[in-house]
Amino acid sequence: MKIKREGEARERRIDQIASEVDGWQKRLDTAKSRMAELDTRRIEAEKVNCARPRANPESSAVSQRQLLESKKRKPARRRRRMR
Repeated sequence: MKIKREGEARERRIDQIASEVDGWQKRLDTAKSRMAELDTRRIEAEKVNCARPRANPESSAVSQRQLLESKKRKPARRRRRMR
């Protein structure tokens, strides 16, 4: 009787392990497809970002100046708030 119960417990544990392995395999497959999707989106974004400055270099320079100016102003604003 004891041997039979131990065998049944082992069978249940083997089934449980197989189920866990299946779950982890599904997670791995999902992660792989998500990584491929993100790589594709990153490549497309890089293509767009690289094409923009070449298309209109003047607006790119203006945007860069505006960004630098806004960064220079922000620390001054923070100091005034702290006083």
